[in-house]
Amino acid sequence: MNKMKKWTIRLSATGILLFTMLAGIVLNPALLYASQIKIWNYIVYHNTQIDKSFFHQIEGATMMLKESELFDSVF
Repeated sequence: MNKMKKWTIRLSATGILLFTMLAGIVLNPALLYASQIKIWNYIVYHNTQIDKSFFHQIEGATMMLKESELFDSVF
């Protein structure tokens, strides 16, 4: 019985540790990328140089969002 209790505690501790590490990476993506750039209301994380056409794509996506019925300019 004592051996089963040790395994349960070890397995639980390992699960909690893995979950905490995964949550930390998901909630803080800057840990995985070398650079970040803020473009209007967006933060883009990247490892390579950003192409100049990317800014036009972001602007086009923003225009499409502004036309959406769910868009809120205050938010």
